[in-house]
Amino acid sequence: MSLTDVSEKINAAMNKRPAPQHIAPSTVFLSHSHADAEAIRQLDFVLRKFGFTSWWSAKLQPGDSYRCEIVQRLSTAFAVIVLWTPRSIHSQWVVSEAARGLDRGVLVPVRASNVDEGDIPPPFDTLHTLTSDNITGLVDSLEALKNA
Repeated sequence: MSLTDVSEKINAAMNKRPAPQHIAPSTVFLSHSHADAEAIRQLDFVLRKFGFTSWWSAKLQPGDSYRCEIVQRLSTAFAVIVLWTPRSIHSQWVVSEAARGLDRGVLVPVRASNVDEGDIPPPFDTLHTLTSDNITGLVDSLEALKNA
């Protein structure tokens, strides 16, 4: 069996894996560039201190389908935080995740201090965006969405 055959079988098996059925509706989805994993870890830590649970791609389990898991998590999260950084503003995944949050009315945009509002991709550049050091504003936004 060739390496290509093995790869095709693995991909086929991953795409057949069922989407998760039991996802807490109180979860916050964290959209980010993989290069910003440390910043997301810190944000996750802060959110937990305020009683929120979050989900981000590092919590994928072996064998999970990125596409299926992410779409499911995005559709059940009560809030989608997008972290705009110099790397995430160029990520198609991040833009797609932010669009899903915006469409559902649950997007909470946050920008790193080294990102100007004009650097954020359209149409998200027209939204009020918190700075990453505005923890009070972030928690207040999440509380408002959770209680909506």
